[in-house]
Amino acid sequence: MKPRLDSSKKYTAIPAELLDQVRQVYGETFSKHTKEGKIIAEGRIYPNEILFRAGFLESGRLRQFNFEVSMEFEPKKDNALKTIHFVVDLAASMMEAYFEAGSMDEFPVVWEEFKAQGKTAFIMASTVNTELEAEADRLLGEEAEDLVVGEDLAEDRKAVVTMLGLGDDDDD
Repeated sequence: MKPRLDSSKKYTAIPAELLDQVRQVYGETFSKHTKEGKIIAEGRIYPNEILFRAGFLESGRLRQFNFEVSMEFEPKKDNALKTIHFVVDLAASMMEAYFEAGSMDEFPVVWEEFKAQGKTAFIMASTVNTELEAEADRLLGEEAEDLVVGEDLAEDRKAVVTMLGLGDDDDD
């Protein structure tokens, strides 16, 4: 996933448990459309941006249909979990429109401003295959398994734990 903001370098992944819940809810919501494939959900929290991708990969296909949402984020002002829920809901609306239309023609392929519920987000669609992208990163040695990815991370780890409302005992 590529962030919208040039300043977005260091990030932490949206927690796996939350992404599992998103996949489950999307799977139930779109069950009649996703019987022959799987739902993809991934996201990153950058210091000033939350980035989320919801996708659908039809069984036996390489092309994955993705709905990406970027929203500016100020950790000291904004609630991370509420912002994540907002971008997840917005991506779900995009996926619903895709399934109804049977086409991605109505979606921008570059970041485009979108206003909803008095908030400004940026949306776009893509056909990047998440599994192939992850395998390429692994082969190139670019995959990361740390809580925060980037440089000089000790302070960032603590900020992420605090931002997500986790206690010291939840840090692991």
